[in-house]
This record gives sequence, structure tokens and C-alpha cells, in this order.
Amino acid sequence: MYIKGLAVLFIALIGGLVGYDLWQSYEPRIEPFDVTIDGETFTFDRAVSLESLEPELYPFQSFEGFYLDADFEEPFTQSKIEEDVTLFANIPSLERNTSTYDLIVYDSTGSIIKETVIYHGTPINFVLTNLDDPNFSGYYASNSCPDFPVNLQAPVLEDVRLYALYNEDFASCM
Repeated sequence: MYIKGLAVLFIALIGGLVGYDLWQSYEPRIEPFDVTIDGETFTFDRAVSLESLEPELYPFQSFEGFYLDADFEEPFTQSKIEEDVTLFANIPSLERNTSTYDLIVYDSTGSIIKETVIYHGTPINFVLTNLDDPNFSGYYASNSCPDFPVNLQAPVLEDVRLYALYNEDFASCM
């Protein structure tokens, strides 16, 4: 009986704490209001936190905050919104580098095998020569005793000159 009474008391106590917590987090309904962000209007009937309105971003994008003006001079700093407001999200635009570079591939004699254009930041990532050829050594930045092959997965940031070299091309280097 004593244990049963303690169990009932314990359940009542936990229920009271949970009820208190739910009561604390409950947002009462209020008169509907509109929040306009960059021309798009949202209607709410409960207070809304500013953080919950922050936009989803793409990788490498940044969010500089909400402002009351389109010139981003007057920041909006309230943490909760409970009345009509027009906001502007300051998300600096990403500038994509659309530069193109010349990609020229030579054989060891200096004859052009391939000539094309490649966009900034993209890897070369192509195969011109049969890589199964046991004599193929790789693509190099120089045809005169090069040290190591060029990494074709690295992003291109300037014009590229490559040499497709074979084992016999290194005979004069020894």
C-alpha cells in the first residue's frame, strides 16, 4: 500500500512537471499578423522567432541578417515578432567565376593532340590516351625530363599546357 501510494505520488509529480513545462512553452494565439520578407508575405497567429524565419542557404552562401530597408542600413533586431512587419534578408550574392581557359595537350614532339576550352575551377578529368598502354607515363607540364605527372583532378585556374608522355620519352633524361 505504501509503495502504491508513492507510485501514485511520483506519477502525479511527474505529470505536474510535464504539464508545467508544456504550459511554459505554450504560445497563446494572438490577432493574425503578416511578416513580409523580400516581397513574400507570411501570416501568423502566434509570436514567431526571428531565427525561425532565416532562409535556407546554399553552401558557401552567407546570411547577414534581416533589415527594415532594402539598402540594408537599418537592422531588425527584435527576437520575436508579434505584429505586421516588412523585412529584407541580406544574403550577399555569390559571384561565380565564368572565366574560361585554353587547354592544349601536346605529344612529346610538340604536336597538338587536343585543343579545347575549360571553365574556371573544373577539373580536366578526361582521357586522351589509352591508359592501358604500358608505355604511357602520364600527362606532364613539360616534355623535357619532367618530375611528376599533372593531377588531372585539380581545379583549373589558368591556361593549361600538357604533354602526353611515354616511357621512351624519358630515355634522354637518364
